[in-house]
Amino acid sequence: MANLSEETLNTIFKLQKQLFQIINQATATECGLLEQYGETSATLPELEELSNIRERGRDAYTSFVSLIIKRRRNSTCYRSK
Repeated sequence: MANLSEETLNTIFKLQKQLFQIINQATATECGLLEQYGETSATLPELEELSNIRERGRDAYTSFVSLIIKRRRNSTCYRSK
C-alpha cells in the first residue's frame, strides 16, 4: 500500500485537532454553565445538548483514530522468517 501524501496527512491531523477542539469546547462550556447557573429547568436542555455534542465528538474522534490505526496496521508489511 502506498504512503499517504503530505497533504493527506496534514488533512488527517487537522481534522483530528478539530474533533478534539469540539470535545474540549463542549466540555468547558458545559462545566462553565453548571458552575455559574447550576442544573435547573432553564439550563437542563442546554446541558443535555452540550453533553450530546461532547459524546458525538468523542465517538467521531474514537472512530477516526481507530480508522487511522487500522489503516496503519493494514499498510505495514510483515515478513516471515
